[in-house]
Amino acid sequence: MSDLPLLGSVDSSSHYDATSSRSSTSDDGPTLPLDDIDRSIVEKRLLRKLDLRVAFLILIYIMNIVSRRA
Repeated sequence: MSDLPLLGSVDSSSHYDATSSRSSTSDDGPTLPLDDIDRSIVEKRLLRKLDLRVAFLILIYIMNIVSRRA
């Protein structure tokens, strides 16, 4: 498993800066950092992370049931 953070090293400070160089007439809202990263890569990393956590919780649950019967 990779030790990389979910979104990598994205510098989102410029995306949320109130004094941005964008025109003030644009009401699109803040740009999310996901715009700079391929969405499929982020989804794969998130699913792998969630799958590992759920598998770990299932293992703990099974061990809890086994220890109650012993």
